[in-house]
Amino acid sequence: VRLLVDTQQQVVLVPTAAVQRGQNFVYVYVLKKGEGKDSSVELRKITLGPTEGTDVVVTEGLAAGEMVVTDGLEKLQNGAPVTMRDPNKKPAADGAPRPTGTTERSASSDGKQRGP
Repeated sequence: VRLLVDTQQQVVLVPTAAVQRGQNFVYVYVLKKGEGKDSSVELRKITLGPTEGTDVVVTEGLAAGEMVVTDGLEKLQNGAPVTMRDPNKKPAADGAPRPTGTTERSASSDGKQRGP
C-alpha cells in the first residue's frame, strides 16, 4: 500500500545509486566535461529530501541538468578522469569485452526519467 503524502514540483532528482555517504556529509560525483571527450568528476556535497522508489530529491548542491555518476563509484576520487559508457552499445560480435567507464545520468527538475 502506498499513500500520497505530498507532491513536489520543480525538484532535482538523482538515482539513489549515485548518492554516497561520507563521515559527516552526503555527496555525489558530478561530471565535469573538458575539451573533446576528456571528462573528470567533482565530489559535490548535497542535501537530500524525500526518496521515491529508486530516486531521491536533492534540495541543495546540485542543479537540474548536471550529470552524476552512478557506476564505478568505489574507484573514484575528486578530479579523477572518467569515460562515459554508452548503455545502448551492444557487446562486440566476437565476444571480446569492450572497455567501460562510468555511467552518467542527469539530474532532473521535472520528475521524469533522466538519461539512460
